[in-house]
Formats: sequence, C-alpha cells, structure tokens
Amino acid sequence: MVLAGNLSLNEINGFEPIVGQNDTFTILTAASITGAFANVASGSRLAVTGYPNRSFLVTVSPTNVVLSGYQTPTVQSFFTQNTNAGAVSLTVTFTNLSNGAGLTNLWSFGDGGTSLSTAATVTHTYTNPGTNTVSLTVGSAAGVNTYTVSNAVAVTVPSGPSGPPTLTNSVAGASLVLSWGQGWLLAVQTNTLSAGLGNTWVTNTTATSPFTNTMDPTKGAVFYKLVP
Repeated sequence: MVLAGNLSLNEINGFEPIVGQNDTFTILTAASITGAFANVASGSRLAVTGYPNRSFLVTVSPTNVVLSGYQTPTVQSFFTQNTNAGAVSLTVTFTNLSNGAGLTNLWSFGDGGTSLSTAATVTHTYTNPGTNTVSLTVGSAAGVNTYTVSNAVAVTVPSGPSGPPTLTNSVAGASLVLSWGQGWLLAVQTNTLSAGLGNTWVTNTTATSPFTNTMDPTKGAVFYKLVP
C-alpha cells in the first residue's frame, strides 16, 4: 500500500473522555506500506480536527500505521445549552461541563454580554434579534482552554397576529361593551355626526378586552377598530 494525501483525526461524541495517554490505535495494516502522508511525517504529532490542543503521535512502519501518546489539555472547556433558537427575550440556560479543578469560568454570550461564574449552570436573556456565537473560557494554574460554538443562539423578532380578530359589541344600559381577541389594541376616533369617519385614530394602549365605554350623545360619532 502506498500512502498519499492527508491523514485526518476526528473524535466522535464521547470519545475524548475514555482515551488514555498510553492507549495505542493501529489504524492501518498491510503487507507493505510505502509513501507518506502529505500533512504529517512518521514520528510527528497530528491534532484532532477541530481541537488543536488534542493530538496523537503518528508512527508509520513498513506494515502498519499507529496512533499513540494521546495528549489533551489538563483544563478542557465544554458546555451544553437547553435551546438554540427563539424570539426576542429568549432565555437560554448553559451547563458548564468543563474538566479541571479550581477553574475560573468566563462566558461570552455573543451579544456583548459576559459572565464570570463558578456555577454549574448560567442563564442569559437575549433582548435583540441576531445570531450569537457563544464561548466559555476556563482557566486554572494548569492552563487555559476555550470552547466556542458558532451560531449557537439565533434570536428572531416575534411574529405578530396574522389578522385582526372580530370586534364584538353589546349594550348594557348606557354602556357599550367591546370584546376582542388577544394581541391587538383598540383604536378610537371621535367626530361630529356630519363629519363621519375620518383618518385620525388614537390608540388606547391601556384598554383591555372587555372594554366598557359610557355612551355620550354629546360626543357625536365614535368609531372603533383594532390595530396590532
């Protein structure tokens, strides 16, 4: 067999915690091996893809290719999160799963917010739309390590109601009672009887359904509509 091209190392989920520094992996065996990998020479170390601080010693012999001497930082940063998308005012819980003793933990949430916390979990509320890259940097006397997740949290603008609900009315004595569905506001217009319906509306931001208004003949014509 003739070696050529690049050798790449990829860890599957759960691989790193169970590998010891003295473990040896024979990844290729053949009756005769010649040539060389383009990116690593025999007797050199090769980093795991995506983890520059984790590496194996690569040894090429006439009959096999062996990985050994696994190295990983004494301090290793890692976290998980309970969600990765939602509307503005999205609160995300992050769980610190880093390895190491006596760690200092610095969180960067991607929207300018940071937290220096030793807690096992931290929460952060995103108040602006956008895509946020989150990182956790942990450090101790043994070293410093950072774990970063690109596009970790996508925050969107909440969608409004698709259309106005039905505005219903009833009369109770001298009062007009208006009712409507949630998510909309009541707008009011008062004109003289001769003027009728105009273009100027005033939104009542405090009115809630059901809304009761005392009918007053002196006010002329009163119109109501719903606005988002």
